This record gives sequence, structure tokens and C-alpha cells, in this order.
Amino acid sequence: MCKNLVQKGKLDKTLIIYNRTFQKAQDLADRIGNCTIASTIEEAVEKSDIIFSCLTDDDAVDAAFDAILKVNVKGKLFVSCSTTEPKSSNALAERIEAAGGGIVTMPGTVYQIPV
Repeated sequence: MCKNLVQKGKLDKTLIIYNRTFQKAQDLADRIGNCTIASTIEEAVEKSDIIFSCLTDDDAVDAAFDAILKVNVKGKLFVSCSTTEPKSSNALAERIEAAGGGIVTMPGTVYQIPV
């Protein structure tokens, strides 16, 4: 996703990336170029208008957004590509909207279909 944003996104600024494992962020930045690495998730959010997240599960999303929502998110747009339960996605949307931000959830949400 980051590679496509940098190479095809016609960005007017460098892409800010953050990973809980700094070396992964560094390796990605070295591969694709035109990136700035944020040292904390809060720093990444503070400097961004649109924030993409791709996390593995509800617990990871909750932990990340507990930190994210400590900064001003008013007017920021979050695009969640994380694998989460619908209930969790809805709760996250409520938290972000209450703080003045917006959210779009992408495929990856786990929907349980009754049989």
C-alpha cells in the first residue's frame, strides 16, 4: 500500500510511516523512498491528514487507537484496513467521530454470517 501511494499517489509531501517495529519502517522507507519515519504513532497522526492503519486484530486496533486518540484528531480521516469484528469497527468509529475525526473501514472486517 505504501509503495503504491508513493509511486502512484501524486503526493505533494513525503509519506509518513510508522511501524511498531522501527526496523520494519526503516526497511520499507529504504525500499520505496520518499518517506519520513515517525518515531511514535502519535507523531505520525499529528503530522498527517489521512491516516491508513492495517492491524491484525481487535486488540491491536484498540491499543493503537488508545494512543492515537491522545492527540487532536479533529478533521483527520482514518482509513482502517484492519481485520476486526463489525462491533469493534462500530465502536472505533464512535470514538473517532466523538473526537472530531472521520473513519472509513475497508474490507478486512470479519463478518459472521448466521447459518
